[in-house]
Amino acid sequence: MEKNNKSGQLTIINPELGDTTEINPNLAQDSQNDTVINPEVLQNAPNFTEINPIVSSSRVELVPGTVIGKGYVVQEPLHQNSGEAILYICTYRNRQYVAKIYRRNGAIKDEVIDALKTINSTYVAKLYETGVWNGSPYEILPYYKYGSLEGRTFSFETLEKVIIPELNAGLRALHKKGIIHKDLKPANIMLCDNQQDIAIIDFGISSVREEGNTVVMTKTGMTPEYSASETFRNLFLEESDYYSLGITLFELYCGRTPYAGMSKDEIEQFVSVQKIPFPNDMPERLKALIVGLTYNDITNRKDKNNPNRRWTYDEVNKWCKGEKLPAPGGNAITSVDIPMQPYTFYRKKYYRLDDLAYAMAMNWENGKKHLYRSTMSEFFKKSNPDIANICIDAEETVGADRKKADITFFKVLYQMAPDMEDIIWKGINYGTLESIGKQILSGSYPNEIEDMLAQGVFSAYLSSRFPEKINLSRGMEAAEYKYRNSEDSMYRQMVQQLLGRYMAKDSIFIFEGMKFESLEEFAIQLIYLRQTNQEQYERWSERIIIGSKRLLPTFEAWLIIHGKNNEIDLWRNGQ
Repeated sequence: MEKNNKSGQLTIINPELGDTTEINPNLAQDSQNDTVINPEVLQNAPNFTEINPIVSSSRVELVPGTVIGKGYVVQEPLHQNSGEAILYICTYRNRQYVAKIYRRNGAIKDEVIDALKTINSTYVAKLYETGVWNGSPYEILPYYKYGSLEGRTFSFETLEKVIIPELNAGLRALHKKGIIHKDLKPANIMLCDNQQDIAIIDFGISSVREEGNTVVMTKTGMTPEYSASETFRNLFLEESDYYSLGITLFELYCGRTPYAGMSKDEIEQFVSVQKIPFPNDMPERLKALIVGLTYNDITNRKDKNNPNRRWTYDEVNKWCKGEKLPAPGGNAITSVDIPMQPYTFYRKKYYRLDDLAYAMAMNWENGKKHLYRSTMSEFFKKSNPDIANICIDAEETVGADRKKADITFFKVLYQMAPDMEDIIWKGINYGTLESIGKQILSGSYPNEIEDMLAQGVFSAYLSSRFPEKINLSRGMEAAEYKYRNSEDSMYRQMVQQLLGRYMAKDSIFIFEGMKFESLEEFAIQLIYLRQTNQEQYERWSERIIIGSKRLLPTFEAWLIIHGKNNEIDLWRNGQ
């Protein structure tokens, strides 16, 4: 918690003077943004308005040296803006704590206190002691000397690796005890003393769900900019805290909320009908997370198989692990992405094409049965004619040539789910195109990779995922064709290396323990050896040029990716 030395501002209204704001210096030193009335003006202003009479009548000021509870000694006020309470730094056994003295009874519910005492999480502020001092409720909390996250911004890497997983764990700890925070925002997230971890604080308006029931209550105390649409209807859920998390992450990255400067009514209208306006420089992964966390429709929240629901702990946890999740709502779902009705496959219902495609890819033989027995085409005729036509074309292709059953099924899967990044073949996930390329270049790869090259899996993958990149997929298809139809083992090895380089986007040549990033570097080294070490130069030449007009396959592939096809042909033809 950071100290704030700004004086609170007191507003007085004198009807005889018009709209005049005056400052009472005698009160400004002690007030924390309380609006009170200057008693000197009362006799001339009978129609005054007094705000928060509880605050103005209940002053719970402590002097240094006051002992609270079991020995917490007050040192000084912590000048932090908190209308519901006054905060003090205190010490106990040479450690600093914060005493939070509430201005009114019942400010924090007994059931919330009881639940908080049972939480043992690094990411939730520990409640050391509670009680009543001089008629006012108090809490003893940790003192966070580095303050809150309010006003700070963080890189995507820090959010992804530290803040998001820790906030998710903190909310999980609260929700497992039935606590709904209801006011999660940067000001209520503290930086721990190790300056790495964070902790959630401030449970003054929190509520406890009893036996899983929804909390329905007034919305007093919540911060509108961070509040989900249902909370404006006095409905508070675990999902409501995750909406607040989404807005909080937006602010921690951008330095502002999406609704900065709007009134409460404007925010309520905005969040009910509009999408969050993201800045262009926000990473797509972070945008996807915030979209999932701030999805408004909560009608499907109890149906875990329905994608159209707000993300909570499980989805955030998967996001933190790097899993790609389909976003809920129309902003990320088109008619191609989701069938009208759930599709049942292998005793499970699927609401999204990408989920269904992945399940079928991992259960290959059963997936082919659904495709080639017309189960899929008949289903999609009713909900997605485009996919139905793809399935019908596949049925006709395989009806004419059964040998094409696997590659045709593969193409259908990636036309159904063009965003499916990993390459899955015959029920095995081989990872991304880049990772497969690296395996090929290393010489350590499964035997099935050769079958995939022969069947044209990689060009099919490229044409399905990136139909606009025609030259790329055609180039891959031509290389696969050469690989498939050549009986020359060395040539097949060269093509394999060439494909591996294209997949892995690798342009480095490693030879004799040396790494070459350009042709120029390699040429300079050859010239140097010819001038200084003839024996080594000849050994290199013999390794690179194999027999009559043949090149080392790895070297030839490296030359080709640098555009030296014509030079190789001229050399072979003796020109």
